[in-house]
Amino acid sequence: LQKELHDKNKAREEAPSNPDFRFEVEALPDERTESLDIDSKAYSISDISDVINPDPNAFYWENYVSKLTTSIRHVIEVEGPIEQEVLIRRIREAHGFRKAGRPMRAAIIGAIPATYLKTKFKNLVFFWPKGVPPETWNKGRYPLESSEDADKRKFDEISPEELVAISAISCRDNPSLSPT
Repeated sequence: LQKELHDKNKAREEAPSNPDFRFEVEALPDERTESLDIDSKAYSISDISDVINPDPNAFYWENYVSKLTTSIRHVIEVEGPIEQEVLIRRIREAHGFRKAGRPMRAAIIGAIPATYLKTKFKNLVFFWPKGVPPETWNKGRYPLESSEDADKRKFDEISPEELVAISAISCRDNPSLSPT
């Protein structure tokens, strides 16, 4: 199922720019949903102070790029797949900045290692942890009960692959939701 979604997503990206083109996920037979090896777990929020001492005064210095890269790696490995804007927000907030203007966004995006796999869905970009192919993603992550509302992900901050897993978990745990 995840592979099928990945293939459709890739085909959508490769399709000519056409405002009438729509990406739709069809209802799946029960056996397809039941055959997924799905899992649910708590969504962990990263803390870059686990790997660096954030220094807002040095943020734009050339010799700080390696620390930015280290913090970005940490966020992607802990929270990935993670949407690009969430990644930027984590780095920005950890450094005590209230907004991310064009220079800050460029500094953060420029420090993302090119070795990280990224997928796109519409105008959203998701970064994936090392060794985690999107077509095999099988986890639906839920917020910790102690999470503040600001730490809870919004619908558009969740990768399509994870939404498939969440849907499958919902269908598995609530048979009345299963497609007929």
